[in-house]
Amino acid sequence: MMKYNYLLIIILAVFFGLTACDNEEQIIEQDIRLSAVSENTTISENGKSASSIIDATGGTIEFDIQSTVDWFAEPEDAQWVALVENENKLSIKIPGNQSQQDRSVRIDLKSTEGQNTLASVLLNQKGRIPGAYDLSVELMEDDEQIFLPGDKSEYTVKVNTDSKWTADAIEPWINIVEDQESNTFTVIADENITFSDRIGSVIIRYGTDNINESKYAINVNQFCTTDAMVMVVKVGEETGNTVMLPFHDQDGSNKLANINCLVDWGNGKMQRVFFARPTHKYDNPGTYEIRIYGEVESFASNQMELGTNDAYKRCFIAVKNWGNIGLRSLKYAFVKASNLAYVAAPKDDSFNKLESVYYAFNQCESLTEIPDGFFANAPFLNEGYGAFEQCTNLKKVPDSLFAGCDKLTRVTRLFWKTGIETIGNNIFDGCVSLNDVGQIFYQNEMLTSIPADLFEDCVSLTGFSNAFGNCTSLTSIPVNLFANCVKAENFSYTFRNCTALTSIPEGLFSNNPKVTNFSGIFYDCTALASVPANLFAKNTEVTNFSNMFRNCTSLTAISVGVFDNNVKVTSFSNVFNGCTLLEGESPYTIVDGIKVHLYERDLYPELYTMPKTVTGCFKDCVKLTDYTNISENFPLWI
Repeated sequence: MMKYNYLLIIILAVFFGLTACDNEEQIIEQDIRLSAVSENTTISENGKSASSIIDATGGTIEFDIQSTVDWFAEPEDAQWVALVENENKLSIKIPGNQSQQDRSVRIDLKSTEGQNTLASVLLNQKGRIPGAYDLSVELMEDDEQIFLPGDKSEYTVKVNTDSKWTADAIEPWINIVEDQESNTFTVIADENITFSDRIGSVIIRYGTDNINESKYAINVNQFCTTDAMVMVVKVGEETGNTVMLPFHDQDGSNKLANINCLVDWGNGKMQRVFFARPTHKYDNPGTYEIRIYGEVESFASNQMELGTNDAYKRCFIAVKNWGNIGLRSLKYAFVKASNLAYVAAPKDDSFNKLESVYYAFNQCESLTEIPDGFFANAPFLNEGYGAFEQCTNLKKVPDSLFAGCDKLTRVTRLFWKTGIETIGNNIFDGCVSLNDVGQIFYQNEMLTSIPADLFEDCVSLTGFSNAFGNCTSLTSIPVNLFANCVKAENFSYTFRNCTALTSIPEGLFSNNPKVTNFSGIFYDCTALASVPANLFAKNTEVTNFSNMFRNCTSLTAISVGVFDNNVKVTSFSNVFNGCTLLEGESPYTIVDGIKVHLYERDLYPELYTMPKTVTGCFKDCVKLTDYTNISENFPLWI
């Protein structure tokens, strides 16, 4: 028998050994190798690095790429090169260098998965030698290249030379119109409908005797046709006529966020931007309309200069169009933008990648209205914490605000301390993953009513802490408000200080069997006159009733059996503290014909969990018929 056991062990060992080898063979090492196509290029022996020297007049350098992974090329902080990537080829277009200083840039080749640098190219371009050639060009602003939006567009270039010259486009989508009298030429490009950016070149040929004596290159970049985001800004003395855009290079989960766009600053100036927090200084104070073409995945105005200088945030006046720029995160997007008064309704695809609106419009005090269905086309949205917190002039929650957001999990403090008077219809339709609405309408002092179906689809909700706390004008609660919230666990302080609330519907918590915490739920509800006898009859898991009816100064009576089914409660502290008008006998349960009051439960450990915190439960309830008995024999409960 032992012989067979040894044989089995050997077979298993061979099997697992082969399996391990097979797994090892499946692991493919990430690798990129470069080989040169262009002259004046040196490649390392392992093909991992390359260096090229480029003349001041510019040109194109090309590399063949051998790779085991998908890759992309990324220049290190340089706007003067343009990259054209194909599956197995990289072309680098270098414009003419008008400076007398040499310049260099490193270009990293990275894997799309993990974004590890696997190879790199170092480009060194010579500076202009005085007298070596007599041509320079003037581009818009501080451009090193020509940048065009995706729609039909033009760009005029000034040519400074005493020589003869002509400008030619290499790519067929670029058209050139020369004006030799003014020494200018205009680059014209039709709408780019290719769904990808286009990169090309203009070559200026010039010479004293022969027009082909010298050449000078200018890169032309055109974005694909996208619906631009349009923002209105106002600049003045406070920011030195400077605006800063809240582009951020991380999303709401601190993952890398792409920035690759063209910004039309609204004063005839355009700028290619692939970095966070770009700035632009205007010649004059005033209001300007900024257009953003391309991709910006994240906005966050709490970062660096914008985070420490609220003056920049006060420049934002309106978002006229959200466009389609690939937004994934609006976390802190316009926090403290106190002059932001208008946000447009998004297009169907504006928010189709959006994941977070955490504090997005926090403290936007001038915002008075949100469009209906604002986030209804955001299928990946999962975070809404404090999105409109302290928007003090916001009066209505729009209809269908988050309709269809089935990945949304949290809207805590969503409308915390705003001016909300009315809650629209269907705002959480389809929000089946929503689990926390704590403080959602905290201190909305003008809110008078709650839609009965507000949480109808929110079957995953567990937390309602302080959801309607300090809503001092709220007069009633719909009986079915929590009917579908069968997973609800925490109702602490949900209606605290709702001073206009006079009654509670008896079946309010009938479908919430998992609730453990009712602490302070009606604390300071000073107009509440009565409590339904069976209010907590279905809530058998409750452990905390502390402060529940504290300071309910209009409460005159309580059913003696209101806590009959709540046998696991460990905290009764301050439940009726300050209920000075409460009359009759304190709550009790009949056990074998004997009254067992709350303060007597510890005498029946086989029936009740031992109450641990009971201080002040009946403090100042001097009209109770058993108050003297409690104060003399159970003083901890006073």
